Amino acid sequence: MRGAAADVFLFANRIPNFLRRLFAEGAFSQAFVPVLAEYQKSGDLSKTREFIGKVSGTLGGLVTVVTLLVMIGSPVVAAIFGTGWFVDWLNDGPNAEKFTQASLLLKITFPYLWFVTFVALSGAILNTIGKFGVMSFSPVLLNIAMIATALWLAPQIGKSGFRLGYRDLSRRFITISVSTAFLISSQIIGEAKMGVA
Repeated sequence: MRGAAADVFLFANRIPNFLRRLFAEGAFSQAFVPVLAEYQKSGDLSKTREFIGKVSGTLGGLVTVVTLLVMIGSPVVAAIFGTGWFVDWLNDGPNAEKFTQASLLLKITFPYLWFVTFVALSGAILNTIGKFGVMSFSPVLLNIAMIATALWLAPQIGKSGFRLGYRDLSRRFITISVSTAFLISSQIIGEAKMGVA
């Protein structure tokens, strides 16, 4: 990957990864797992399901809105986080193309936040109920998706930064699909209704 493409890809990944710490693996997990463990310890499956439904509904709604807003307003977000590129774009400077590419690539990479949030949620639920293997196997799925994208999708897409963006998106889609299947089979979310906490 050439220097400019690498800069743009790393920039477009930095923003959802920054928010991931808040919505997925950081503050959310630290607050959610102990409370879920208490519900699980109580033995009341219907209350546990209700809690999971309310949390996933609230979190899902919030992350969906944030994801859609950033995808729609990606030029504004790219201008805020990449001010130098934006100034070059305004003045026809040498990095003007980076701003344009970053705005487009952000539309591809930002849904990563949505997927990784639900992967973290499902992983927290599965780990709390003692099913550790699914999330341990997750890196294998990510590598399979990476290889498959490199073999079949990469030749169809011209710019290397966009290839990596689609690779990351496909990796998370596969992971959330598998973890959701295990959640359904564990019956912990069988009758849960999505709601707002």
